[in-house]
Amino acid sequence: MTRAARVTCFAGGLAFLLLAGLSLLWSFSSMSLAFTTCSEEHSLFADLARCRQPHIALLVVVFAATGAGIAFYLCFSASSRSEGSSQGRPR
Repeated sequence: MTRAARVTCFAGGLAFLLLAGLSLLWSFSSMSLAFTTCSEEHSLFADLARCRQPHIALLVVVFAATGAGIAFYLCFSASSRSEGSSQGRPR
C-alpha cells in the first residue's frame, strides 16, 4: 500500500472514530431528553421518534467504531507488511 493510501486510510479511521464519539454523545443526550417523554422505555420500534433516537445513535456508534477498527487494521497491517518486505523479513 502506498504512503498516500495509508494516510487516507488513517484519516478515514480518524473520521469514523470522530463519528463514533459524536454519536455516543448524541445517544447520551437523546436518552436524557427522552427519559420522561418515553416513560423510561426506549425502543427501536417505538411510535415516537424521540423514543427511537437513543437506539439509532447506539447503532451508529457500533457501525462507526467497527469501521474505524477495520480502517486502522488495514492501515497498520499494510504498513507492517511493507516494512517487513523492505527489510528482508519473511511475511
